[in-house]
Amino acid sequence: MAAALALGACTPSATPQELSPSPAANPASASASSASPLPTPSASVETVDLGPRPSAPDEFVFPARASRVTISAMGIDLPIVSSDLQPPPNFPLCDVAQYLTTYRQPTDEGTTYIYAHAREGMFLPLLEASRRDDGAELLGMEVQVYSDDGQLHRYEIFEVERGAKDYGLADSTPPGERRLILQTSEGAGADVPKLVVGAEYLESVEVPIEEATPEAEPRECT
Repeated sequence: MAAALALGACTPSATPQELSPSPAANPASASASSASPLPTPSASVETVDLGPRPSAPDEFVFPARASRVTISAMGIDLPIVSSDLQPPPNFPLCDVAQYLTTYRQPTDEGTTYIYAHAREGMFLPLLEASRRDDGAELLGMEVQVYSDDGQLHRYEIFEVERGAKDYGLADSTPPGERRLILQTSEGAGADVPKLVVGAEYLESVEVPIEEATPEAEPRECT
């Protein structure tokens, strides 16, 4: 059985359309407490600057990280940072998307899980589209996720799940395949389910590093 999504409390936005999602949940910890915030930070976590990668021997390949997500048809273009950057109480950051560290990176087989607030300039267009004919217009739409090793990973949306309460779609990726999950909120409040969008992997191509690594300026939401 899939772990229940941990739904933290949300603060309603000043306008009805600017909906703040609660944080994505950590599948490993959500089964223990469905109300615990996600993701679970390290014991000493505050706002962390990962800084430049450490140097490594030539034979060692440092894992690439998701660094940018775009959906041209929706006007979405956001830098991506780690879920570990969230300061307590683990409410998602604004002006960026975040990858959930308990899942995989786009360079690896498995599921890449990216979430962001349903606010202007973030994932609000996904929420709005999902409310029109249950998101039919999203099916077949291309999503592009960049990684900081200068790779562009192309995906195609195949499923729109409204009112999601667990990680079923994220955990259904067949062995040996790559998939992408996008998550945002469907409203304010601790018990509001999530919008989850699934996309199948198409291909990866090389791009300039500067294209793949936009400057991220995350901030705590107000």
